[in-house]
Amino acid sequence: MTERTKRFFIIALAGIFLTACAKQQAGITVSQYASGTPAFEESQFFFLSGIGQTKHINAAEICKGVSKVQRVESQRTGWDIVISVLTVGIITPWTARVYCAGR
Repeated sequence: MTERTKRFFIIALAGIFLTACAKQQAGITVSQYASGTPAFEESQFFFLSGIGQTKHINAAEICKGVSKVQRVESQRTGWDIVISVLTVGIITPWTARVYCAGR
């Protein structure tokens, strides 16, 4: 392994470990922070850090009614960050989840 290759791996690993995960939650019902399995989970890909881009999910349709929507999350997981670092921010994935009451 050359010195240049070692430096690249050290910088890449430092970038991965120094990058924090982010998570946003919107609780809808009283038991908004109850644990459970998501009814819907999808990795959504954005380009150039998602500047000016949006993705929409209809939680009421997924849960078959507005009253059954428990929680909606958007999170950058560890793998999302790895992909983002490896592509230098060209591809920036986020993971979206929808939790429904009664699941």
